[in-house]
Amino acid sequence: MASRWWSDEEQLIGVLEEALNAERSTPREVLEAGRVAWAWRTIDAELAVLTYDSAAGTRGKPRSPRALTFAWDDLTIELDVTRDALVGQVTPARAGESVVVRIGTEEAAFATTDELGIFALRPAPAVPFRLLVHAMDGTAVLTGWVSP
Repeated sequence: MASRWWSDEEQLIGVLEEALNAERSTPREVLEAGRVAWAWRTIDAELAVLTYDSAAGTRGKPRSPRALTFAWDDLTIELDVTRDALVGQVTPARAGESVVVRIGTEEAAFATTDELGIFALRPAPAVPFRLLVHAMDGTAVLTGWVSP
């Protein structure tokens, strides 16, 4: 049996308007504190070590694509950075692992790996970024900063 509250559309609209108005009146400092606290949720992420960078030792702007490899324990993240996209592979390969592009404290893009561990993210960030990989076993692995 449906409750009267949910069957009254006017009352539901009123409650939703009240919630939106409360959000709009939240001080900017409180919202910023919430964003900063949210960014700390990855503090326990394991830090992947950069093991290869095709731009290492080159002068000027690196050629496209730039190839990078990050490793932590038995997890490897291979990444090609092009003008248009980030294309990579997480090994060992498992479909459904999430790959997140982090710019500062913001999550700028998201992809999941296919059965070969491959992912693609478009467009490629124009500013320094990190990748956060959430493995199927619950492990979170964070790369170092990558400058495009």
